[in-house]
Amino acid sequence: YIDTMKEVNDGNRYVPLWNKTLYKLKHYRHIRNNYVHEVGTSQYDICTRDDIEWLNNFYKEIMKTTDPLARYRREKSSYKAVEDVKYIRYTEGGEGEQLQYQNVNSKSDDGEGLRLVNIILKFLIIMGISLAVVLFIMLMIS
Repeated sequence: YIDTMKEVNDGNRYVPLWNKTLYKLKHYRHIRNNYVHEVGTSQYDICTRDDIEWLNNFYKEIMKTTDPLARYRREKSSYKAVEDVKYIRYTEGGEGEQLQYQNVNSKSDDGEGLRLVNIILKFLIIMGISLAVVLFIMLMIS
């Protein structure tokens, strides 16, 4: 896990506390190595209850895929999907205005970027209609 985190150069850009987690994991690896290799050490001499709690929580994060590497992969793929959509051009079709989308960065056109843009546009349209309704009601009341 530590080696994989060290290979990632921009982890702290996508995951809060990336560097702190990496530092703690290295620290706990050091504690583990001392415990295993040094004669006369006991777990009570080299780790605290907080250490055990942190490691248990980290294990739970891994099991729930909310650990730093899982979050990094999710954030990185979300960021890439948004970056790949460069962007919308408007054209007039035979039946009024149409939106046409062009994914200019992606080498394979699997439609993921188009779906993302469609979702965003639908959300914006719904929010615009909702705002118009609220403003209309406010005008009617006053």
